[in-house]
Amino acid sequence: MAKYVIYGQADCPNYARAELLADDLSFNLPDFKVHKETISQDKWQMFLEEICKKNGWTHNTSPLIYRELVDRGGNGTYLGDFKAFQTVAKHWYGFDDIVGEEAQNIAKENLEAHLQLEKDRMKEHTEPVKFAIIGAGNPVAYQLLPLFLGGFFDKKPKSFVLCDTNDKFDALQGVQMELEDLSVDDYHSTLLTDNMTSAVTSADYVIILEDIDALKYEECFSLLHYTNEFYKSIAESIKGAISTSTKESRYRRTHLSFYFLS
Repeated sequence: MAKYVIYGQADCPNYARAELLADDLSFNLPDFKVHKETISQDKWQMFLEEICKKNGWTHNTSPLIYRELVDRGGNGTYLGDFKAFQTVAKHWYGFDDIVGEEAQNIAKENLEAHLQLEKDRMKEHTEPVKFAIIGAGNPVAYQLLPLFLGGFFDKKPKSFVLCDTNDKFDALQGVQMELEDLSVDDYHSTLLTDNMTSAVTSADYVIILEDIDALKYEECFSLLHYTNEFYKSIAESIKGAISTSTKESRYRRTHLSFYFLS
């Protein structure tokens, strides 16, 4: 059983033609196997030099195509560029390829897919900035949290842990969908929880969305007492879990203030 290996630049029309021809062959011929992989333009020359040096080949164009014997292992047998693959397909299998505008369009699609794959890989290997949002069921979360994405805050990937009581779970899901629908490159992930301790563990930033309506309290002392109890309960929940380098901010109905703890 033979397997053909095709490497090419992501935006190369000849790679697109070889890719489609190989797909056609593998679909119609059960014993025809193919491995295809795009290489970014800035890495192509180095990749080509390394694989040619390893196998003793001379090749300087995209794509690079060679043949492996699946059941025997060992080094591959050099085939060449797209024209060489096209000749083999016609002579041995009676198949031809597409040409013209369709190949150009597929090359563009390959480049877009490759760039997206590179972004996804970068996200996987980059530790995101973690935001713990206490009281994330507060309606203001819909407007506030998207401001940290899209390069407004910084360009690092960002993950969010939304924390609130169980009765606010639907609201947390709504905020999660709002963040996911932004489709920005620096969005990493969102988790939902009602456990404040786990929410702030390893967080880089803790944001407290305070939902205290001062107008409900006729006496200033009553408001201060309630506010004190509110933050005391939060402090007891996160004691020992929050890092000394974590930044904290809190939102009130009247203003947004930031505190930097070090």
